[in-house]
Amino acid sequence: MRSQVCVVSWLSLGMFGLACDPANDDPGAGEADEAVISEDDRDDDVQDEDESAPVINPKLRPLATPDYRAYGPQRDVPVADLAGWTPCFTETYGPTRTAIFTILQACDKPNLMLACRPTGDDTFTVLAHAPRGAVLTDTGHSNAPTISNGTGWYFNEEWSWGFAAAGDPIDRNECDDNTETNSELRMCIPTANASTGLGFRCGDNFVYQDTWERVILQAD
Repeated sequence: MRSQVCVVSWLSLGMFGLACDPANDDPGAGEADEAVISEDDRDDDVQDEDESAPVINPKLRPLATPDYRAYGPQRDVPVADLAGWTPCFTETYGPTRTAIFTILQACDKPNLMLACRPTGDDTFTVLAHAPRGAVLTDTGHSNAPTISNGTGWYFNEEWSWGFAAAGDPIDRNECDDNTETNSELRMCIPTANASTGLGFRCGDNFVYQDTWERVILQAD
């Protein structure tokens, strides 16, 4: 009769759905039932009968790596931190040229990031990102950028392409050469004939050599 009492006690805890005849002629059954419940209440880790099944502590489950998101231009960002972003274009600040059309064919996802660094370095000197539409809005030759995600973006295939912190003044001649306000949070790629051009700036570094590179990354 003790096995029936145990089953009844499990049912009372709502742990199993097995049926059992509640009739019990054993005058000591109530005491046995209380003893089983008391013992189970002291056990915080009730397991199935299969003792070979692994028990996973939810506190030890690995967390999914979140995609990188940041508001406004950022300095000194390790490449390893850019979860969810994939490089789609890389070019040095030297004399190489690439058609904008070719770049945008390779970088066709909804979010774009402009970044730059010493060539091959594992940390980006400066970067910023925003939805594709903001990064590629044609601003002509003006100093009035498109504001998105804490960043002022400018783009024109015959002048320059880059960013500064939102609200900071921009002086495009043809690239932005402003050094008075948050110079380290600026990046500019000169453009001409619908292609990239030589130089120009990565933060407050004005460079024209292959020892520096500009990188475009993309994300869904």
